[in-house]
Amino acid sequence: VDRAPVPSDAHVDDRPRTLLSDAQVLAFLSGRASGPPGPTPRAAAARRLLELKVMAVCARVLGGLRTAEVNRWDWSMLLDADLVPEAQTFERVRIRRAKAKRGHLGKLQPFVVPEQMRPILVVWYELHGRPMSGPVFPVTKGPRAGMHRVERGTSYAHRLRRELWRIGVRDHAIHNDTPVSKMVDFHSFRRS
Repeated sequence: VDRAPVPSDAHVDDRPRTLLSDAQVLAFLSGRASGPPGPTPRAAAARRLLELKVMAVCARVLGGLRTAEVNRWDWSMLLDADLVPEAQTFERVRIRRAKAKRGHLGKLQPFVVPEQMRPILVVWYELHGRPMSGPVFPVTKGPRAGMHRVERGTSYAHRLRRELWRIGVRDHAIHNDTPVSKMVDFHSFRRS
């Protein structure tokens, strides 16, 4: 690839993505949307916001999960096989990495879950009825409801920026590309 001729008019956008500060992440995680959540019922909108927050915590705290890793996560990777559903503590989980060294792709990587994050996973688990398998973040509507989301082509960037705006995190560089940076996206949790 290095030896391939590149057209002189080729443009590579190497501006860094805007990262949320700790205060902005805290505002997002603790905030509630102001005003009506749109045309969908409030309960569904609140659940989608909660889902996005749980995903964000996982991406920021638990080994920097990528979107594809969040989408492929299954309850069987989180559960301790020696415990009954009511006793799950989520001290250790496993993740199937999206990008791994040759020979390691497809293998599950174990992680110790930080103590402060465990109650979040417990609540999410209980909200889903303590399943033993199935997607942790399933499709919520349409003919594929309850199934894993597709790993490629799924983005949470627009949803994240919309919720940040509703919560009151409205810095220009978060929501817009600037001459020196690109707007925030879901991968920004991993970067930070």
